[in-house]
Amino acid sequence: MTTFAALLLALTTATAPPLDALMRQGETYAALGFHEQAVEAYEAAAQADPKSAGIQRALGSALASALRFDEAAEAYERALRIDPKDAEAAVGLADAYQRAGKLENALNAYDAALRLNPELPGAYCGKAAALVKLGRIPEAKPLLAYTLQLDIQFAPAYYELGLAWTQEGKHRLAANAFARVVEMDPGNIAAYANLARSHARLGDKEAARRAHARMKQLRQYHDDLRAALQRAGSRPNDSGAYLRLAELYERGGGYLGAAAAYERALHLNPRNAEGWARLADVYILRRELPSAERAQLRAARLRPDDCKTLTALAAIQLELGKAESGKQTLQRAVQQARAQLQTRQSAELWSDLAYALYVGGRLKEAENAMQNALHLDPQNEEYSKRMAAIRAAAETIEMSR
Repeated sequence: MTTFAALLLALTTATAPPLDALMRQGETYAALGFHEQAVEAYEAAAQADPKSAGIQRALGSALASALRFDEAAEAYERALRIDPKDAEAAVGLADAYQRAGKLENALNAYDAALRLNPELPGAYCGKAAALVKLGRIPEAKPLLAYTLQLDIQFAPAYYELGLAWTQEGKHRLAANAFARVVEMDPGNIAAYANLARSHARLGDKEAARRAHARMKQLRQYHDDLRAALQRAGSRPNDSGAYLRLAELYERGGGYLGAAAAYERALHLNPRNAEGWARLADVYILRRELPSAERAQLRAARLRPDDCKTLTALAAIQLELGKAESGKQTLQRAVQQARAQLQTRQSAELWSDLAYALYVGGRLKEAENAMQNALHLDPQNEEYSKRMAAIRAAAETIEMSR
């Protein structure tokens, strides 16, 4: 086990049984993008419980993420020997075969998965993807159509349709399919690359240029993410390295990784109020409101006089149905902002006060506070948007009476 793996294992085993701790460790590593360390954790878990299909399945997923496809296939095969009806492991096995280039094996494995569960979009799409690679387009397209019948939002099916139509020379249809992919999966580099090529073949140079530019931006983002992963992996006690990793994951919409990275950074530096607030934001995006409240409470304890921090906490409490706690927190937020405005006039403070009043439903007072913020900083677009939101809410309430 690496030094880094031993360190995180020591942290997790302090309060949990070894097997549970190993599984949490693997999940944390996988979320952070440390796939080799996730493999180590799941291998240790498999040694502790060799009869668990779920552990073998998790190990297979980690091995596939580490690009160790033959070993991933072996792990999924072990899972299926333990539980022959594990459809998820069957799809994982088929995917591992496909990514290893063993396309005929993959086709057979997808068929086996569909015998276990005939309503798996991923199995139909995966089988179609293998057929597209083999050039068997007429067989692939009905499978992709059925995939979309099962799940109209299944982005990989549109991607494979784009590849199929490209092989057939139907570049307008291909461009539409790839455009659908990037709508649903805006971080998909391969989809942008293929979209750029489709537009170029159609002679639409401007659309091709835009898609290519976005592809380059995404490549730079992934280069930055790889560098951040390497830095965090080599500096397991560097809170700043994990904050950087968390910010990159958050920017790219990888909220599971962002949450794991913020948690690690805050374990190393628990007095980072901004870090706790950012973690709360990530939990909100993941709709994990109880976790968001706990994180925002930590931020509020570190910044008890900050109106913005208190308002964010109140908003979470109100959404959780904790009306009394939310009202009390909002009252503290308003009191703190008004007290600070007695000693210094600040557009930001007035804006924070306006937001607290807005969350509390005191819209006329919120509008007045926002007017003061705009008086001090009339060019601030964010303040103008907030004022528009306040006025729109007031108008909606007035019209509903």
